[in-house]
Amino acid sequence: MALESLKLCGVVVLGFMLGLTGFAFLQHATEASEYTLIFLLFLIGIQLRNNGMTLKQIVLNRRGMMVAVIVVGSSLVGG
Repeated sequence: MALESLKLCGVVVLGFMLGLTGFAFLQHATEASEYTLIFLLFLIGIQLRNNGMTLKQIVLNRRGMMVAVIVVGSSLVGG
């Protein structure tokens, strides 16, 4: 189990080091990641709708709102 965690950490470090190299083919990585995240949010919305959840149920969910506020706050502090 520890070996699997070390492999994951190694992949993250390797990706970080690759990002620091500044190769020309990595110039559009920011745009690609932005579009990928938008597409993932779209898929999450489709999945929530297929589960029969309405927008009102999603927005007025206390636990979900607490998680969202914590994520926004920690992102602001981290940024």
